Formats: sequence, structure tokens, C-alpha cells
Amino acid sequence: MVSGVSFRVEQERIGFLETTGRILFEDIASDIEMPPFDKSAVDGYACRKSDIQNELEVIEVIPAGKVPLKEIRENQCAKIMTGAPLPIGSDAVIMVEDVEELGQNRIRYKKENPRYPSRYFFIIFSSLSP
Repeated sequence: MVSGVSFRVEQERIGFLETTGRILFEDIASDIEMPPFDKSAVDGYACRKSDIQNELEVIEVIPAGKVPLKEIRENQCAKIMTGAPLPIGSDAVIMVEDVEELGQNRIRYKKENPRYPSRYFFIIFSSLSP
């Protein structure tokens, strides 16, 4: 049934307010990265990959839209929300579901074998390398 339907496809230039109900003629790509910073893809804890097997001290909370104020050092992490900028010194984010809160601003990754984690995210930095 659909194979019998045809559409006339032509390119035309129109104003933005006239675009409702229209389909783009070609893909649009940005020449800038937005937002222009490394960000967390999940709610979790930004930390150093080398410290994941250790108990970590939570040194700050970073909501989306706020800039980290502290640098992550050995055995430290920052609670981070989706879309928030990653703090300097971090190279991994542990998903909040994979963390055990120990109280007094301390957490632990709760997977059995931290050498073979299944759900924390490794982040490769381009602009925030310590």
C-alpha cells in the first residue's frame, strides 16, 4: 500500500516560523560541541578509575547547570547529576544504582569484582585532562 504512494521532493528555503509540519531536506550538523564541556551521561559519582575499588569520600554535589568547585583527588568523588560538567581529576562515573552509601559523605562501589565492572562509565577527557 505504501509503495504506491509517491511524494514530490524538492528543496526550498523558508523562514523558521514556517517550518511547522515540514521535513528537512538534508541533515544539519553543528560545527561546535554543545555543551562545550565534558559532562556526565548518568546520575552517579565522578571519581578516578584507579580508586573505584576503594571507599570514597564525597567532596561535593554537582547538579546540572552548576560548575564543579573542587578537583577530584585520590579516594575522592563528587555526586554528579546527568548533564553536569565533570570535575577535573575524574576519569570515571559510577552509576548511582551501583553505589552503597556508607554515611558521613562516604560511598563504596558495590559490585563484587571491581576489576571487571559492568556498569560504570569510563570517560575519555579531551579538554579537562589534569
